[in-house]
Amino acid sequence: MLIYMPNKTIGQRLKDLRGKRTQNEVSIKLGLSRGRYAHYENDRVEPDIPTIKKLASFYNVTTDFLLGYEDLDSHEVVVAGKEVKLSTEEYQVFEEIKKHPIMFNDLQTNTEKKVKELIRMWEYTKKVRDDYEAELDPDDDGMGPLPDRD
Repeated sequence: MLIYMPNKTIGQRLKDLRGKRTQNEVSIKLGLSRGRYAHYENDRVEPDIPTIKKLASFYNVTTDFLLGYEDLDSHEVVVAGKEVKLSTEEYQVFEEIKKHPIMFNDLQTNTEKKVKELIRMWEYTKKVRDDYEAELDPDDDGMGPLPDRD
């Protein structure tokens, strides 16, 4: 049985999920206008069912979570036959890591500790990559200037 838990609106949940990304970044990835996405976050307009599905897929959450029928304070996942409890943030990273199965080698022993270490490693790697990309000049194609021909 689903129990509606209206502690947060769809808009508030979308703001939380967006994190440090801008509305523009998210709206581009979703194929929406920034204004339309802002209306969703500000609870001016509720997304239709196909958009709710798209948002849930993008943020790796369930439609029930977006609609307030489920909360994501913690998640239980099974790795190497063992249950591991993860926070919402850890779960989102875990879902991203699952796309790279080679990273799951050697999780048979001390599973929970190794999964958490894997998540921290992934977050660190992502932060370093994001910081590096932020330093790059978007107009620099890496080719450098061409020499003059005499």
